[in-house]
Amino acid sequence: MGFVFMFTGTAEAQGYQIHRVEVGENLSRIAAGYGTNVDELMKLNRFMEDQDRLFTGQVLVVPEKGELTDEQIPAGSKNVPVKEQQDNTQALVNAQENDTKSGQTVESPARLRPDQLMQYYSSSFLHTGPKDIKKVALTFDDGPDAHYTPLILDVLSKQGVPATFFLVGNLIENHIAVMNRIHAEGHIIASHSWSHADFTQLAPEDALLEIHRTERAIFSLTGELPALFRAPWGKITEDNLNMLVALGYKKIFWSTDSLDWSLKDADQVLINTLSNTGRGAIILMHSAGGRDQNLDATVAALPDLIYTLRVQGYQFVTVDELLSIPAYR
Repeated sequence: MGFVFMFTGTAEAQGYQIHRVEVGENLSRIAAGYGTNVDELMKLNRFMEDQDRLFTGQVLVVPEKGELTDEQIPAGSKNVPVKEQQDNTQALVNAQENDTKSGQTVESPARLRPDQLMQYYSSSFLHTGPKDIKKVALTFDDGPDAHYTPLILDVLSKQGVPATFFLVGNLIENHIAVMNRIHAEGHIIASHSWSHADFTQLAPEDALLEIHRTERAIFSLTGELPALFRAPWGKITEDNLNMLVALGYKKIFWSTDSLDWSLKDADQVLINTLSNTGRGAIILMHSAGGRDQNLDATVAALPDLIYTLRVQGYQFVTVDELLSIPAYR
């Protein structure tokens, strides 16, 4: 078996809570009220680059601590630039600092570690966009279904936000109307395999069949062949990646994992997402799930997530626009 490469969110919901900005508040008072300071609050809220850019109703991630007395709250706040937190991938690369040094022989792709695999296939193995523009991409896995996908589409339509849907092929055939709605409303449709199989456990011919069956299902309804692929659970091997590159796909991962599938509370989804989101983020969420999986928190969190990032000056785009690559072949 080849290497498995998975991303997970770095923020934990436990130990934090949500604060919704009220009229007349400033960041210094909010920070002190939760037993922290402005610098730490801005680091926790990666999307914030200007402490004076606060709007009523904006969501902030704050420590789970009681409020301080008025005597403990400082009169003003200082304006200290915050260095953007590293994304998950760079942290992994730094933690495994055995990369090829000058003068060494470069290993073949089949022998590369996961972080090296990303570097070797840097034009096809993508997880984040440029850091010089305030753009982010919402992505939704595991759909379509008849319940959560339409609810998410309702929110996106109301907010005027485009998204990228990584769809499971065998669900497309059972939810044609929802699939057609995703396409008609201008969202990007990408492949998430045929049966949501673990690609690290598949024979090469079975992995190829998963790809081909899904792209045929998408093409039959949209007339488009997808060029973006995300493996279930984010699992990938070198052989899988070689096959995808040969077929003309870009392998799309993520830099922000909402962990929405495992969280039952909208505030927890917001905490885990906002504290890991900055410029160029590809945000992983879900528009459907397994049997009895509850995504009510995803639907409830989505409007606040969109509002909060927008008032900070972020633009929502699809993955292909964020990465300047084609969505279809």
